[in-house]
Amino acid sequence: MLNFEWVVGGGFPNNLTLLILKFLKEYEGLRVEQIASKVVCFGSNDVSVFTNVHMGVATELKSKMTPFFIVVHYMAHHINLVVQTLSTLPLVSKLEGLL
Repeated sequence: MLNFEWVVGGGFPNNLTLLILKFLKEYEGLRVEQIASKVVCFGSNDVSVFTNVHMGVATELKSKMTPFFIVVHYMAHHINLVVQTLSTLPLVSKLEGLL
């Protein structure tokens, strides 16, 4: 897992991609040629900076380093969004009050 890091130049896709690659090289000890065979999945909360098909972090990583990896949306985030939406319904609010 990446630690929170200050991203010089802002949280733009190219800066975040460089930060991820730096982490994989420095902290995981991977050489550039190893990254493509070791990185198999990229998970995010579906923010466009990560998943934009034209310039997102996942798109950059996939095109530059890891052509066969899978991009997934965090399931816990999906569940959280569903619960937030359901909580706005009067019936669900009443049920929550009983708990």
